[in-house]
Amino acid sequence: RIDQRFARLAVQLPKAVGGRCGLGAMQAFVPWHGAPELTKAVLATCFEEGLILLSAGQTPSRVRMLPPLNVSDEELGAAFSTLERALRRVGKEWKLPC
Repeated sequence: RIDQRFARLAVQLPKAVGGRCGLGAMQAFVPWHGAPELTKAVLATCFEEGLILLSAGQTPSRVRMLPPLNVSDEELGAAFSTLERALRRVGKEWKLPC
């Protein structure tokens, strides 16, 4: 389910969602070109919108999601809607294509 939602998000925002990786429910992606400042901006915007995500990677350059295994489809949909809003907002603020 999570992989399908990430694939759909990557189609909707191809410039903003790149470099996906993960196993099972733990998934991550590189926002835009992976600058740490962008990753932090996405995480902060998600947090403001009520979604807690983590950073990953050495610099950190990835946004990581690890929902509980018993997450409902409704909760997952809400999380991805929030993530999409946050990516669009960051893209607009940083003047980046989504």
